[in-house]
Amino acid sequence: MEYMAETNTYSPPYSIDYGTTGEHGDGTTKTTTGSAAFDYGSQREEQADLTNRYRDAIDNQENRSTAWGRLQDQYGVPGLQETNTRLNNQIRLVNNQLTNMPATLVRNSGNSNMTQSQVDQATIDKTQQMQPTLQNLSQLSSDTTQRLATQQENAANAMTALESQQDRELLPFEREYDQQEIQQAREFTGYTIDAQRELDRILADISNGIAVSEASLGRAHELAMQEKAYQNQLKYLAEQAKSAEWLARNEANRYGG
Repeated sequence: MEYMAETNTYSPPYSIDYGTTGEHGDGTTKTTTGSAAFDYGSQREEQADLTNRYRDAIDNQENRSTAWGRLQDQYGVPGLQETNTRLNNQIRLVNNQLTNMPATLVRNSGNSNMTQSQVDQATIDKTQQMQPTLQNLSQLSSDTTQRLATQQENAANAMTALESQQDRELLPFEREYDQQEIQQAREFTGYTIDAQRELDRILADISNGIAVSEASLGRAHELAMQEKAYQNQLKYLAEQAKSAEWLARNEANRYGG
């Protein structure tokens, strides 16, 4: 699209005669205008209004990083992680004690003349005493690990549900963006629904082998150029909408980035 900022006009990128009046093959007479002033301000206001409402909707949603922390707390994940870490540390401590048991027994007894058989027997006795403690710790750790995995999965499922709900809440704004693009592109190019139907009708006649007048052929060419300008404007507005959507999401700091 070529914009003329000085005069606030739109110059079509195609060679179209917008200053003619003629019969269009359907018994009606229509007049098109040349490169005329267009009210960009009203469209910008519409776009700004939608973007602001979209941003407000996102602001009113719970930040996803905050939500994830809340859900982990709700399902007791931090506490289970802390408990699991503490149990694993205790298990390592007991295993270290068992590994160092012979040397510890000799050192604590004050008798460096203990025979190997005495050290071995004392180690067996002490190990048997500590085994129930080690087994209990291992079972607690296993149970905690399993429960932690379950609660982490529950929190993740809850987060997925929350994200889906938030996305559904924003769908009306995304649909409104699409509708706004179509409406504004038609306003900007003059390619109305009636013009689209007229072009379809002429093209259908040509496709069906029905004789059409030179005026109708000219009108079809004119409308085809308007349609192309309309499609280009749609593409331009779609890019604007993407930028506006990203701006809204970014400013709302939706993901706590």
